[in-house]
Amino acid sequence: MQRTLRPRRQVDYGGKEKWARRYDVCSKLEEPRFVENQGLVKYLTGEEFTLQSVQEQGLTNPVVFKEPKGLGLRVPPSSFSLSDVKRCVGARRLVDVVDTRTQEGLMMSVQQWARYFESKPREKILNVISLEFSHSKMDSLVQPPAVVQQLDWVELAWPPELKKAQTDSTNALHKMMYPKVQKYCLMSVAGCYTDFHIDFGGSSVWYHILWGEKLFFLVPPSQEAYRAFCTWQMSGHQDAMFFGDLVSSCQLLHLQSGHTLIMPSGWIHAVYTPVDSLVFGGNFLHSFNIPQQLRVAQVEEDTKVPSKFRYPFYGTVHWFVLSCYSNRLQKLGVWGEGEEGYEGEEGCGGEILPEGKWLRCVAVTKLPGLAVEEPGDGAVPPASECDWDAEHTKGATLQAMKLDIALSAHSRDPTPHLSCREREGLLMLLTNMKQDRLFEEDVPSCIPHPCELLERLLAQLHSPAINLRCSPQPSGVPLLTPPPKEKRRKRGSAQPGPRSKHKLSKPEHSGHTQLLKLADSSKTTKCSTRGCPPQTTVHPQHCNTPNECIAPTAARGLPDPI
Repeated sequence: MQRTLRPRRQVDYGGKEKWARRYDVCSKLEEPRFVENQGLVKYLTGEEFTLQSVQEQGLTNPVVFKEPKGLGLRVPPSSFSLSDVKRCVGARRLVDVVDTRTQEGLMMSVQQWARYFESKPREKILNVISLEFSHSKMDSLVQPPAVVQQLDWVELAWPPELKKAQTDSTNALHKMMYPKVQKYCLMSVAGCYTDFHIDFGGSSVWYHILWGEKLFFLVPPSQEAYRAFCTWQMSGHQDAMFFGDLVSSCQLLHLQSGHTLIMPSGWIHAVYTPVDSLVFGGNFLHSFNIPQQLRVAQVEEDTKVPSKFRYPFYGTVHWFVLSCYSNRLQKLGVWGEGEEGYEGEEGCGGEILPEGKWLRCVAVTKLPGLAVEEPGDGAVPPASECDWDAEHTKGATLQAMKLDIALSAHSRDPTPHLSCREREGLLMLLTNMKQDRLFEEDVPSCIPHPCELLERLLAQLHSPAINLRCSPQPSGVPLLTPPPKEKRRKRGSAQPGPRSKHKLSKPEHSGHTQLLKLADSSKTTKCSTRGCPPQTTVHPQHCNTPNECIAPTAARGLPDPI
């Protein structure tokens, strides 16, 4: 996993070492205030960690599993070595290496790294924490925990055709077709230390120790901690100040071989490696802590984190997620338009508000509760807006239709559940995107009317019909589900499967990050809503939802590779 820290200020002391830590990390490991249990970490079994438990309790505290049983986690056996890593990813694959003593970065081939790792004594203490190995031979050997796959926005909302179009196994930004941050291999020798940081974009992390040990300094997210973190980051004197001494709460966590950690969004942490270690992990964004993810994005803005160390396609993935939510609610019969809370196109506005207000406070008042209510006026959209069969609705009274909805909602067992955390997080995100023009430059071209999407989903989340279509209690069934996987064709099949009329073209400019586009059936339209730029609309080839097109032409606003 890539660090999100800004590069430290480097001073040349007469040709001597450019950077040296002025405090002893090992002494900090023994201080009582860090060692004592502050109740920040939960210990669960794999069977206890389910999507239903996340719907009930959220994902706010680090969770440790001493055994991988029941997690749905797949990793290689503990005998997996550096030679196996070299064989799987390729000996000539280049990796970013960090010198722990000087905090300088350098590039090494995997073959050079394996030779260094297996040599003793070592002159330098080097660390590899950003080897993303998806689309390599090691990809099939590692599978994240099942709950992580059920939460990950990349799995739920990113167009599968774009993921399939990814052919490069490296993490080169100009060749990336999706947020390639799901599978990392971390290789650290004894004595490595990664200073305090927050994972990019406020992403959560899964982390499994294949062999070795790790010691985490954990600082819970709070306004006080973030203010101190920003000051510490911008000071340029991280070498002289141990960040754990600057906050009121910091706990030490010891992970051993076979342990698995789920790190929630926004936790500030540092990592020390007492013995040689091999770790598998990955980053993921999800719907149960959207406000925290936006806060971290603002912290990255405030501390001027380089684009190289930020979550790739961060704004684009938010648009895909909102589109999936809206279309999924439409499938369930939650339309919102014409009901209380719907503002229409006039709510988009034309003037751009001041930047930097990512965290507009949203007073969520008079929201429909999650309990199923008796059918009443306004509980369902007008019949003309429903996608029900005309034969069914013809001649039926509005009250009978409402009763039919209520009965059908209870007939499905189980039904998807929209938690309070999801709803409030989506409302905060919509408010920031609508009023502060957040991610305005990252709209994928398959969303031709972005302002209308924001208005529609806002109305759907305020609709009383959502209570009838979604389970009032956590059911373990998510509202968003991943797109269906295509069936593999049998070998020797004489008849190839039907080919799509749409062709995927290569990126137009190799020097810029591009997303694939559909070459055929495209046309340029202009959004009727004020403030929406012209978009390229393409007909859907495969969609998780009816109105969602799968491929944007380009990711505007994404940084150039550094």
